[in-house]
Amino acid sequence: MSSNLVTIILPVYNCRDSISDCIKSILNQDYKKTEIIIVDDGSTDDTLQVINAFSENYNNIHIFHTENHGVSHARNFALEKASGDYYLFMDSDDQLAEEAISKLVDAAVTSGADLVTGKYATYYDNNKTLKEVVVPAKYCNRMITEKEFWEIVNLPGIYIGSVVWSKLYKAKVWENVKFNDSAVINGDEYVLDKYVANCNSFYFLDYAFYIQYIHRKSEGISGKPFRFQNLIGAEARVNRMDYLLSKELYEAAFSTFSFGARILLNADKNLKDKKSKEEITRLYKAFKRLIPRLYAHVNFKDRLRLLLFCLNLKIYGYIKNKIAKSHK
Repeated sequence: MSSNLVTIILPVYNCRDSISDCIKSILNQDYKKTEIIIVDDGSTDDTLQVINAFSENYNNIHIFHTENHGVSHARNFALEKASGDYYLFMDSDDQLAEEAISKLVDAAVTSGADLVTGKYATYYDNNKTLKEVVVPAKYCNRMITEKEFWEIVNLPGIYIGSVVWSKLYKAKVWENVKFNDSAVINGDEYVLDKYVANCNSFYFLDYAFYIQYIHRKSEGISGKPFRFQNLIGAEARVNRMDYLLSKELYEAAFSTFSFGARILLNADKNLKDKKSKEEITRLYKAFKRLIPRLYAHVNFKDRLRLLLFCLNLKIYGYIKNKIAKSHK
């Protein structure tokens, strides 16, 4: 690839207060071989007017307007329009750090990696507190194996396994990968392991190139009641656990199980309608079918957790809560 064009994929929905800063952080990059594909997912505020004002002055900004189908559908739509050699996903309320794209592309071209990921920083408390994730030096600024990638994913307080935005992707690897259009939330988790499965090489960059703004997540699920749509997160974990077991990555598979089990417990507590109960039961059985492949590869304590889960979901949740309270 000679041009090394980077396509920034940016779905937007009712984000008029943050989208300008997001776009400016892209335009201010020292790396200029970019196209910015913005998909307005049926915004009802002034978002479309704001982004249209940018497109009038920059030829590399391409704007599309769709009905409100959710972020996964918007990203799939953008992927069909993308022409870059590399893809970079962003959320509309976040920003890129200085030299982010140039550092990512340099790492990708020099290493030949199919996936470049790295550190990120998060703003809390209305921009007063900036916290950068801590990743052990042994992983940094070098090629890593897929096993090491999942080790990083499982580190406490690091969420690169739950988001698509903290990575630079080689475009050709996306050819047979799509987001689940029906996943209006948790779509990142649903697709990430499918992309990783197509990768031959990985690189971890010791640079916080992406800045996340927690307080701006107005369209996220934090603080909102648990909904039926949240169960897609459990389904994503079933699929990921199956994949990780096939690769004999048992530690990562157990971590994936634990996260999925938390989603099911939350659903069992909050969703009482027939449709939800049937979906919870289906997903619970799906996890149980995978557990025999994991059981022999975890320690005694984790085996007990797996046995309790298989015995009864409510009992598993009850004992888990009792243990958690005793440690406070």
